[in-house]
Amino acid sequence: MKKLLTRKNLYELVWSTPLNKIAQNYNISTKQLKDSCSINNIPLPEIGYWSKLKYNKQSLTPTLDNSIPLDQEITLHSDQNKKQKTKLNTTKNPKKSNKDEPKDILIIDYLKRKTNQKNGIHTKSSPILDISSSEDQESRALNLMNDFLKLIRQRGFTFIGKYGLIVLEYKNITISFSIREHRNRIPTTDGPYYYSSIYKYSGKLIFSTGPSYRDKQWADSKTIKLEDKLLNIIQAIELMAQEEYQWKIKVEESRKQREVDEKKQREIEKIKRQEHTRFELLINQAQQYDTCTKIRNYIQEIERKTLLDNNLNPEIQQWLNWAKSKVDAIDPTLHLDLGKYS
Repeated sequence: MKKLLTRKNLYELVWSTPLNKIAQNYNISTKQLKDSCSINNIPLPEIGYWSKLKYNKQSLTPTLDNSIPLDQEITLHSDQNKKQKTKLNTTKNPKKSNKDEPKDILIIDYLKRKTNQKNGIHTKSSPILDISSSEDQESRALNLMNDFLKLIRQRGFTFIGKYGLIVLEYKNITISFSIREHRNRIPTTDGPYYYSSIYKYSGKLIFSTGPSYRDKQWADSKTIKLEDKLLNIIQAIELMAQEEYQWKIKVEESRKQREVDEKKQREIEKIKRQEHTRFELLINQAQQYDTCTKIRNYIQEIERKTLLDNNLNPEIQQWLNWAKSKVDAIDPTLHLDLGKYS
């Protein structure tokens, strides 16, 4: 089995074949395969992905970004993985803060406004990065945010202001993000109330992203710092943005379909109203014709009896002419307008 693949080849492979089968075919462990994907920023299927495919359920496949060349060669064995991981850690996930590292423009603006605030200088209100930490962790939080901003810009995300904070923007999708230092709640009896608490910074940083009802968080652990989770954070945000974008597309499609259905329903209701109006007109004209027929029969009987009695005089003849003209005026068969039925 060929062990030299391009980054694009490996991406296509892991999304078409389960990891355990790939590992078996390439005579490597599943962990080594996952490490290779993590090192080369290749997203992996989530738990349940293959079950969804088996039962023909829809599942989103994240796109492969250009943070690393698509044709970069990858050798599937542990030594190469370690070599690549060492290289990636020095370029993508720096463990040590570098004071000479160029600052993102949003970081520069944040530092300027914080300095002005400390010096009592009023600045124009505008959106700002959401960073909250103690002075001990401030430098680390800023460096972490600086690395995040640079990486997320490379993925095609931009930044806009919303509710006074800087948020991510991607295809009209906005995603909030923040870095804060966790605080421990410590009960105390020194406060004004019997049950009081104080909050003390713990030194542990937390990165949060997404709306409050389904936000995601990453935090420092005993073995892994937040700096080493940046790539996972970026991938999660990309997936979140893609899912939100696809959801908005479906919502827009549903809205358009709903408009079409509502328009069809309005047309149906319009036709029903028109048919009802036409039928009512038909009934009215039939009743009117029936009335005309009765009146004509009455006029004819008057005329017949007058002639039979030889009593037709100018006065009666004038009345007969008048009665006939009145009936003709309301007879619908003499004034039929088919346009009223269209």
